[in-house]
Amino acid sequence: NLLNTIVTSYDIVLIDSPSILEFTESRVLANHCCGVVLVVHRGKTEFEKTIEARRVLDLAHGKLVGAIINEM
Repeated sequence: NLLNTIVTSYDIVLIDSPSILEFTESRVLANHCCGVVLVVHRGKTEFEKTIEARRVLDLAHGKLVGAIINEM
């Protein structure tokens, strides 16, 4: 309900959530959002974990719209 109220008041709403691989809540939230931006830590996040996160997003019916590589 809160998310629906906020979406009607703003053009863009960004929600920061914990790792989709570790928290079920992030998977549920991804399903309710218009899009998901995956944040990858350069030199720390293993490539296999990135692929797994994409697979989990697909299973959660989350729409991957982009990625951010931090620590560049």
